Amino acid sequence: MNGFVARGSVVLQAIVAAWVLNASGFDASLGDAQPDAVDGGIRIMLAVVPMAFTALAWVCFFLHPIRVRDLVAAP
Repeated sequence: MNGFVARGSVVLQAIVAAWVLNASGFDASLGDAQPDAVDGGIRIMLAVVPMAFTALAWVCFFLHPIRVRDLVAAP
């Protein structure tokens, strides 16, 4: 399971990076002369996307029925 999560996160990271950079207009051939939207895209990729996945992880954690409170209340 650990290997699945670790490899899955690398694949997900690559997909998110490719999508955000493509959507923001990043062009590797431009070098340092990137459009202004690339800065915003990178900021979203480094702040908003991790917070969204962290929120999703917390929701999954709280919905998972392994906690003691849920086990005691189960019939």
